[in-house]
Amino acid sequence: MEQSLCVFVVILATTSLLQNYCTAQENLPTLYEYYTEGGIDSGLTTYPDGFLLNGKNITIISGAIHYFRVHPGYWRDRLRKLRAAGFNAVETYIAWNLHEPEIGVFDFGDGDNDFSPFLNFRDYIRTAQEEDLLVVIRPGPWISAEWDNGAIPGWIYREANMRIRRSYAPFIKRMRAYFDQVFPLLRDLQFTEGGPIIAFQIENEYGLVGKGASYPDTAYLEEIHQQMLNHNLTALHFTMDAPISSYRNGSLDGVLMTANFQSNPVGQLTELKRLQPDQPLWVMELYPGWFDNWFEKHQTKTTEGRTLYPVSHMQQKHEHMSVRETRTVEDMGMKFVRIMLAVTGRNKIRNEVVRERVRLHEIVERWEEQITNKVCK
Repeated sequence: MEQSLCVFVVILATTSLLQNYCTAQENLPTLYEYYTEGGIDSGLTTYPDGFLLNGKNITIISGAIHYFRVHPGYWRDRLRKLRAAGFNAVETYIAWNLHEPEIGVFDFGDGDNDFSPFLNFRDYIRTAQEEDLLVVIRPGPWISAEWDNGAIPGWIYREANMRIRRSYAPFIKRMRAYFDQVFPLLRDLQFTEGGPIIAFQIENEYGLVGKGASYPDTAYLEEIHQQMLNHNLTALHFTMDAPISSYRNGSLDGVLMTANFQSNPVGQLTELKRLQPDQPLWVMELYPGWFDNWFEKHQTKTTEGRTLYPVSHMQQKHEHMSVRETRTVEDMGMKFVRIMLAVTGRNKIRNEVVRERVRLHEIVERWEEQITNKVCK
């Protein structure tokens, strides 16, 4: 009897704690309730030690889920799990070769091919907002992303002597025609317009290209920047490169620099701060793993070395981050840290997905601990 009573008391106590916890959670404002209270006066802005959203301090913890790599039937599920894992923003590229499969033929979800349902990024962005996530957009034109030709359409090479990613008039003409279709679809989804988009990236790792003899072609970067402004995309603009190796060749005056790296967070971020001492530190891509190519060495990285150590360092320095490729693949459940990056079908080994799930719970638990330490302190 005493043992039964003890168990009953424990159950009551546990139930009471859970009820109190749920009540406390229900009383907390959503992300959008907090940052839009009293009206929206401004979007994402910077100061030397951090970011403000609508005049309030914000720590950006973002994860990458590319809409074109996830079946639209799973968009909400994946975004909801991202939010539940402690992220407050999602980042996605926009893939040119999917949206303009033929010259002058555009598809934003209303096309007649089997892939069309994947391409309505407006629905994806609105779904992210419904799931209480902010959005970072990286429209290219080159996106890298382990995607064929960085998403530059193959048809572009039908023109003799075509030179991509440069201020080469025939390429700029095609790029402008594409952006004239894409950018108007993003305008009303900006935070200042009542949407979730807080930032836009200019190109992608252009500093790596800028190492060439005839680079850096800053006129090309300026062209992209100006096209955004011409279409009233006024949310925060930024570039992204590895600070130590390539930033001198891929940045623009007056535009925020962000970092990407897979190791040496101290060195990379020290260099980024040296390059822009009056701006905050934002790691736009933290690589939690790496992909395998057929017939090449299997890539293995530890949770500690690849993800938790860099995150811990960034927490100490109050930095902002975007963890690359946090999406779920296929229909076998969620996972937030992946070695494999792609669902593209291009030179990737799928069975790594199964092996990784063995350690899923350990990774998620430790990630939640890191996020709790970051957000709650």
